[in-house]
Amino acid sequence: MQWPSGDRYQEAVQNPSTSFFDSELKICTIETMLHGLPKPYAGNFTTTYHLYNHSNHWAVRCFTRDIPDLQKRYKEIGRFLQISDTGFFVDATYVPNGILINGQWYPVIKMTWVDGDTLSHFINNNISNPGTLGSLVNSFQSMIAAMDSMDLAHGDLQHGNIMIKNRQIFLIDYDGMYLPALSDLQANELGHPNYQHPMRSDCHYDANMDRFSSIVIWFGLKALSVDPKLWDKYNTYENILFTRNDFLDPDNSQLLTELATYPKLINFVDKFKGVCFMGIDQIPTLDQFISGDITYPTVREYSIASNKLVSIKPRPVPSTGESLTKEYYYPDSSVENTTVTPVLQTKFSHKWIIAIALIGFLIFSVIPIFPITISKQVPYEESYQESYQVPSQELYQVPYQEAYNVPSQRDCSWDQANLKDYSYYQNVYLPNCESSGIAYRTVYRTEYRTTYRTAYRTAYRTKYKTENLTRYVNLFALLTGSKS
Repeated sequence: MQWPSGDRYQEAVQNPSTSFFDSELKICTIETMLHGLPKPYAGNFTTTYHLYNHSNHWAVRCFTRDIPDLQKRYKEIGRFLQISDTGFFVDATYVPNGILINGQWYPVIKMTWVDGDTLSHFINNNISNPGTLGSLVNSFQSMIAAMDSMDLAHGDLQHGNIMIKNRQIFLIDYDGMYLPALSDLQANELGHPNYQHPMRSDCHYDANMDRFSSIVIWFGLKALSVDPKLWDKYNTYENILFTRNDFLDPDNSQLLTELATYPKLINFVDKFKGVCFMGIDQIPTLDQFISGDITYPTVREYSIASNKLVSIKPRPVPSTGESLTKEYYYPDSSVENTTVTPVLQTKFSHKWIIAIALIGFLIFSVIPIFPITISKQVPYEESYQESYQVPSQELYQVPYQEAYNVPSQRDCSWDQANLKDYSYYQNVYLPNCESSGIAYRTVYRTEYRTTYRTAYRTAYRTKYKTENLTRYVNLFALLTGSKS
């Protein structure tokens, strides 16, 4: 199915009474940004809108990319949510005739809106309260234990899919969720890279696929409860503390090195390195990780180059202060590699070596006999710009930006120091920057490209290509003995 673009959804949701088939959504008001435009919440597969009336609030998820077996997934998810009172999931319904765009109905997901903070916002707002963070650590551990007991997994545990409302945890976005009834399917997403095992693939779709991300989140929360100052130092607004690089090379991780200086965390640091060395199918549950009742390897169990298991030397959890050692073994070689980057081995035959040497000899022998003067492209281009009175793009662009009140690209970029709320930047500030640039870009590009650049480029390219490329062709023909 060809899904509508975000712009099409943006236009349609401005009129809920005509765009939605669902009777409750028809009478709703949509949350807006500045200038009265609907406020979109962008995701990996969807654009979500917040609709509400006098008594209810809903998240309406509109799809921008295809999700395999979407209807089957949400049929089973909806059935599970109806009979299970977990306390951390919200109602989600698949609506086949969801939203009308250009005369065609497209499905949407209608979910209960959680009016709370994302995990990252909650941490940021409570970073000076270690007691609150400590309680969050325990609540998260309890939720993961409950999910393990039900043989289900979310599929994309990360800061944006965990909501906190009245100190209670809720999970949202169930597109990649695993249930036993969906065991015949494959994963349709791989999750946020700052929370997932580096070797996760679409084949890893079972009740265990949240194990690594749950350990990452729990350990990050635990570390913040010990030292809240870690938040400003390591949080990038796309993680809690850890990033993918920490998983790929834990022994050289600056974060893990610092965490190892805390007596309350050093044992977890050693165990976390062990988890990073493990193959994805061997990762323990969060409770097993915390209790330490498991054996960890001293070398990586898999090759990042080939995604194959290799021989390992297991040992018990190291004692406090003892570090795990990192060794990379590639299954197709007996050579021990100490970097993550695979070694590339290229074999050249003797014929190729002789041919390359002969070509080099000919080039360096013939060129001095037939000197060719090639004009440098930059000065050559500048001379044509002057003759055709083409202003530089930068100088021409600034007046239009000023005339249309367009913020500079630097002003529209993400500045952590001056703009802490990333969701505001993404959903309000950046769209406003983009909308204010539409008129400017239309006029600027049309006039600049049409009035100035077309004539200059036509003359410049014709002369440049004719004169210089012809010389290249003649030289090539001379060296190869072919006719031009």
